[in-house]
Order: sequence, then structure tokens, then C-alpha cells
Amino acid sequence: MDRRFAMLLASVTLLALTDAINGTLMMVNRAHFAGGLHATLDEAAWLNILYFAAKLAGFVIAAAVARRFGEAAALRWSGVLLVASTAAASLPLDLAMLSACRFVQGASAALMLATAQALLFRDAPPRWMPLSQAVFALATVMAPTTLAPLAQGWVTDHGSWRLVFLAGVPFGLPGIGLALLALRREPSHQRGDVERSAPGHALDPVGIALLTVGSIATAFVLQEGNRHDWLHSPLIVQAALLAAAALLLTAWRQLRRDRGRWLQAQLFRDPHFTFGFCVSFVAGFALFGSAFLLPAFALNVLRLSPTHAGDLLVSSAATASLGLLAGGALAQYTRVAPFKLIPLGIVLFMLAMGMLSYTTAYSGLPDMTPPLLIRGFGLGLMFLSLTLVTLGGLPAALACQGAALFNFGRQFGGLIGIAFLQTYLHHRHGAARTALVQTLPVGLDAPLAAASMESPLRQALSPVDPAVAMAATLEPLLERQAGALAFNAGFLSLALLFVVAIPVLLAVKAVLARRAGGTAAH
Repeated sequence: MDRRFAMLLASVTLLALTDAINGTLMMVNRAHFAGGLHATLDEAAWLNILYFAAKLAGFVIAAAVARRFGEAAALRWSGVLLVASTAAASLPLDLAMLSACRFVQGASAALMLATAQALLFRDAPPRWMPLSQAVFALATVMAPTTLAPLAQGWVTDHGSWRLVFLAGVPFGLPGIGLALLALRREPSHQRGDVERSAPGHALDPVGIALLTVGSIATAFVLQEGNRHDWLHSPLIVQAALLAAAALLLTAWRQLRRDRGRWLQAQLFRDPHFTFGFCVSFVAGFALFGSAFLLPAFALNVLRLSPTHAGDLLVSSAATASLGLLAGGALAQYTRVAPFKLIPLGIVLFMLAMGMLSYTTAYSGLPDMTPPLLIRGFGLGLMFLSLTLVTLGGLPAALACQGAALFNFGRQFGGLIGIAFLQTYLHHRHGAARTALVQTLPVGLDAPLAAASMESPLRQALSPVDPAVAMAATLEPLLERQAGALAFNAGFLSLALLFVVAIPVLLAVKAVLARRAGGTAAH
């Protein structure tokens, strides 16, 4: 591995670590952000909505920006914007300004991740490509789901919630410095691309505005749909209609353009990429869905502090790293094809989720460590192999677009997974509570209903009716047990995800293989 490529790999990994901390910002400390900003939870939710909306839109236009300005320049400036907006967010800003910083973080992170992965595939020596992608995945797959929640929980418990933003700056600053050293000159073919793209490859600001509106509305629906009871709320219906209209207008404008489209259709003529793009939605569902369930279970059922909730996830960091590096080493030094490791990763993930579905409200770290270790190793194997299969065969000209769409699928699949699990937990919690109430002595139904609406302490001290005092005492225990049963169902649903997804993905693969065979015959 030459020195320049080593600096490039270190640079993009450090910048990706900055985004990993930003991307999981409100995983364990959402209430702290709302309280610190003197905002409601719905108002604080805009910090995540704008971040994810900007990230989704950024992935869509990342390849066009890279063609317009060059991949190296796009990486440098997106890294500068990412670190600057992260540092600015630690200042005493109000909710509106902090939301603007989050929007810039999401957009710059999308451009940085797409161009970084494209440059790694383009510039990596062939024998180092698997391991270099494994190292990069340590920051994009392992860190957001293990190390970042621990760092955020510790900073929140031992300092100010605003210091969470500063946690990413020490990674980003050296990342920018290394990027400036490794990418001092634009490769000649990229300079030619920039010159050719100047007149006809305008970025279509009207289309970008429509895409941004559609992305914000889509992220709002997915993030707040369960909170507002989905289509039963006029607000969610209006947001969904706005998203559909804005995205359809964006697609119409792009189809009318003869040159300078954001996405190139020939990318989907590669059956390996098309299949991997479809799988990325399912993989993102599993990755971010499990990353959402675990800290939520620790905080709401096990009643752990943010720091200890992060401790629960960090145990899988070592095995996730091991899975990524083992997959890279097998692909690099042996003849094991990367696609053969994907089923093993899926089986391990399903096993881990099945084991977690047996946890209780009184489970501890010894009970949860084995499935968390298995989950980490399975995700490591699955994501690295999927990345190599999806992007490894693309030509250099399409690498940036391929990386952007692959990351888009993972991110959007994750948002869908979290939205599904929030709704599923809500319904399962109600069903579990109803079932538990039926096992209690006759006559406690009405007092329990009253206890769930009023202060438990006030009810427990009531001298009027002993049944009311007993119900107030039982209410917190009942809620905790119902929560445990709901999360058990949530973990099991992730285990069963692939039971539903695998037949569909196999059918997609068969269609793609038939289409590729027909194209070859002609």
C-alpha cells in the first residue's frame, strides 16, 4: 500500500467517524436535547428530520456534484463543511440555527461518503481493495451502531449535551489535513470531466429545491408518522402528498433533461449492482433497526442511563470489527468469493435477534452480551461482502454514483426500519398490557386505567380506596413488563425480516439473471 493511498484511507475513515457521531446524535439522549433547547420532543425531532432529509437528497445529487467539480475537490470541501457545521453546532445556538447546522451536516456527509468510497475503489491497489473497504466500513457500519452511542451517552452524563458535537471534531480536523495532503492534485481525467461538464451539466437548482422539499416531507413522515398515528393524521397525509408531488416533479424535470442528469441509467445495467442496491434497503433496515431497538430497550425497559445504554452496545464493537476485517482478509488472501459470506452474516444476525427476543425486564449485560457479539460479527460479514459484490465491478466513471445509491439504499432502508419498529412496538405494547391486566385479580381494571393517567405517587397515597393504591403500585411494573414483551416481539420481527425478504430478493436475482442472459444473447 503506497503512502498516498494510506493517507487517503485514513482521511476518509476519520471523516466518516465524524459523520457516525452526527448520524446517531439523538439515539440515547433525545430528551436532553429537547430540555436543553427548551423545546418539545416534536420540535427537537426536526434536528433529525433535517439531517436525514439532507443526507438522502445529497446522495441523489452526489455524483452530479462530483462530475461538476471533480471527486477530489468535492471530498475536500464536503469534509470542510462537515467539520465546520459540526463545530458550529456546539455553540449556544437556538433551535432554528442548530437545525440549519444539522442540514449542512447531512448534505456534506452524503457528498463526502459517496466521493470517499468512489476514490477508495478507484485508487486502491487491487490486492488492497477488500481490506481498505473493511477499514472504511469500521467508520460507516461499526462506529454508528456501537461506539458512537457510548461516546454520546458518556458526554451527556458527564458534561453538557452540546459537547456531543465536539466529540466528532477531533476526528474531522486530521481527516481534512490528510485529505489536503493526499488529494493535492486533481487527476487529469477528472479535470477533463469538469471542463466538459461546465455548460451542459448544470446542477439544476430548481430540481434540487424540489428534491429537498420532497426529502424533508418524506423524512418527516417516516420520523413522525407513528407519533401522529400515520394516515389518521391530516398532517401526515398532507406531508405524504407534498413528498409525492415534489419527488414526481423532480423526476419529471430530470427525464426532460438531455444532458446533465443526476443519475445515469447505464448503472442499472450491471446485474450485480442492481441486486446489491435492492439488498441495501433490507440490510439498512436490519442495521439501523437493531441499532434503534437496543438502546431504546436499555433506556425504557432496563432503565439504564445514557452511558450504560452505550456500554451495552460497545460489546459488539470488537466482533463487528472482527467480522469486517475477517471478511476483507478472506476476500483478499483466499479464493472465497465475497457473496458466499453474505448468507453466513444473515444467519448470524437472525440467530442474535432470536436470542434477544428472550430477554426480560431484568436482563443484564451477561445475558445480552452473547447475542450482541454474534450480531456484530454477522453484520460485519454481511455489509463488507455486500459492498464488494455491489460496487467492486463498477467502472471508475460510475463508482461515485454507485456508492451514493448504495448508501442511499442503506440509509432509506434504515429510516423505514425505524418507522416500522416504532409503530410495531406501540401496537405490541398495547396488546401486551391488555394481556397482562387480564391476569390480575378481578376489580383492578378500572383503578389501573386511572393509575395510568395520574401520578403513581398521588394514587399510592390515596386513603380512599386500597385497590387504587395497589393499582398505582402495580402500574410501573406492568408498564415495564409490557415494554419487555413488546421489545421481544420487535427483536423477533428483525429475525423474521430475512424470512420474508430472501424469497423476494431471490426472485429479483432470477429476473436480473434472465435479463442479463437475454442481453448477452442479442
